[in-house]
Amino acid sequence: MRSDPSPNEHPDRAAGVLLALACALSLVRFVRLGAWSLWIDEALTWSDAHHSLDSSELFNPIGYRLVTGVAALFGAHPDEAALRFVPALAGVLCVPLTAWALRPLLGARRASWAALFLAVSSWALFWSQTARFYTLAQLTVLVGAGFALRGLWIGGRARTYVGLGICGASAAFHPSGAMVIPALALGAWIAGGDDAARRRRAREACLVLVVMGLAALPLALGPLKNHLLHKPSAGALSGVVHLAQTVAYFCTPLLLAAGGWAAWRAFRRDDPSGRFLAGAVIAGFACAAAIATRAQVTAQYVFVLLPFVCGLAACALRRPDEGLDVRGGDGRSAGAAPVGRAEGALALGLVAASLANCALYLTTRAGERPRWRDAYQYVAAARQPGDLVAGMAAPIGEYYLGAEPTDLRRSHAVAPIDRFFTDGPGRWRRDGRRTWIVVRPQWFADLREGDADRLTEFLARDCRMVRRFDAAMDGRDLDLLVYLEGE
Repeated sequence: MRSDPSPNEHPDRAAGVLLALACALSLVRFVRLGAWSLWIDEALTWSDAHHSLDSSELFNPIGYRLVTGVAALFGAHPDEAALRFVPALAGVLCVPLTAWALRPLLGARRASWAALFLAVSSWALFWSQTARFYTLAQLTVLVGAGFALRGLWIGGRARTYVGLGICGASAAFHPSGAMVIPALALGAWIAGGDDAARRRRAREACLVLVVMGLAALPLALGPLKNHLLHKPSAGALSGVVHLAQTVAYFCTPLLLAAGGWAAWRAFRRDDPSGRFLAGAVIAGFACAAAIATRAQVTAQYVFVLLPFVCGLAACALRRPDEGLDVRGGDGRSAGAAPVGRAEGALALGLVAASLANCALYLTTRAGERPRWRDAYQYVAAARQPGDLVAGMAAPIGEYYLGAEPTDLRRSHAVAPIDRFFTDGPGRWRRDGRRTWIVVRPQWFADLREGDADRLTEFLARDCRMVRRFDAAMDGRDLDLLVYLEGE
């Protein structure tokens, strides 16, 4: 394979148009960036950056410093848009990086399709508009994967090892980034086929993986133990089922179906690039499923794999009689065959469905978040001096109501209702003050059994519901209820 095109080769203009469209659509990540309420982890991003960076439980201080450091440039008490600016920017950059990283496998056109699929993903839009570090981890993974894939697919030990090292470094933003290392190594192994050089590179990559894994084991055990300690477990089978359900919901059945069909075709028709991506995706999900047998793991922990799922779905656009559209990773070809009519309909249908999801996310679904800001600001406007405020997601209430806008884990303005909540109704009655209570009914199941029963009885017998904040979401209950006791 060659790294430079011959003079008679021309850029694939269709790929350029697709990538330009993908980059334009990726800017939707800045649309209504501050319109949605914070949710609890976003509030804790701000709080922990000020009070917990030296804590042994925080294993990714770089993400906290980057997100909150930039947000602080917008003011001492930044708004939602400021807190989400860095994740949104990273989410935009992930789109062209997807095309670059996957080009050695897919060729320029299908890599651009993969970038377009990522650009219009409502799941990618959600995490790009969240003050956490998942898009930063994804961005780092894509940089590393771009080098590693060029080393594994084309050749070059230095690129392979540097790429795998960068992928490992993504764990500095979120531990899930590290799962991409075994995913890439296994993908290379599966894709080796009859190519002796590629098989040799895959064996070397697996050996490097083992060495890196042993070296990083002491660093990896801390975050893993912390995750197992703080996340509930409902059993091995139910944990895996929960992971599968959330992945299917956020990744969307249509994208997964396209990827599944592409994987079947790749193995049936001996398509090395498709086998590579199928193996990488399967290996990554298997790592998450293994953890899910011990503790609750949701779709966000495999978010770093989304570009590879999009790449696998792009493999479905390959015509059965079309050869690999690869020219040494330079993105140029000697006239790639056009996408077939059925394949074009599939791609356009996937893009249209994803755009519809994004439109719903930005309008009726209101960012797919509970309306905590509306609920707590309603209480702030209606309460009287001396009233007590108790609520779930208390750090969010502290952010909107408290006088200490950085110390959100301590109860200043809002008495917390969480899994450490014990006999709140009894304490509220003894306090004798009029009490406002903000609850999300779906979270009652997370309270201890006795506390959940006492709270339900207290709300039904001693309180009246004064406001309901609905969120229009199929299959997810995001509604919030505000109760008043003492009138």
